[in-house]
Amino acid sequence: THSLVGNHDVRNGGRSLFERYIHAQTARRFGYGGISFYLLDSGNASLGRIQLRALVEQASRDPNPKIFCSHIPFYGGPDMYYFGLSDAWERTVLVDTVLDAKVGLVLSGHLHLTEKLHHFTEENAELVCASFHGRDSLIEQTLPTWYVCSYDHIAKQLAVSQFQVTKEKTISCSVIAVLQMPSSS
Repeated sequence: THSLVGNHDVRNGGRSLFERYIHAQTARRFGYGGISFYLLDSGNASLGRIQLRALVEQASRDPNPKIFCSHIPFYGGPDMYYFGLSDAWERTVLVDTVLDAKVGLVLSGHLHLTEKLHHFTEENAELVCASFHGRDSLIEQTLPTWYVCSYDHIAKQLAVSQFQVTKEKTISCSVIAVLQMPSSS
């Protein structure tokens, strides 16, 4: 299990607690199953120049298919401006990096109310995930939602499934996206 720091986590000394008890590096990468995962620290609605520079350099040299994970969405589409990264220049650099470094998927959250899939191209997408608490409004008590990604390394396809607890206390599952990952560079 890997965790990201989000905007609620950095308040009131939360960042230092995250670093102490969860992971000392709030931005890091690892490989699994032939995919490189980049976990980004966007808790302040920005990556900052140092993290951004390191990400661009590492991703450009990495030949594997890539998934970027960020609490704050990079873009999410034109109706997501308020919920995305606050710096337009940084957002542009990140989207360019997604395209140039063959990043197949950007996984993000922060929206809370629903998921949203935005395609940059046929091989590059951003999925803004709904909150685990499953709320589809700000006042309604609803049940948990979570996602599972499955990768077919032969077909180079990533399937994203959404699971939800129903009122009948069963779990529903639906595949919300099957994405063709970019070929290795």
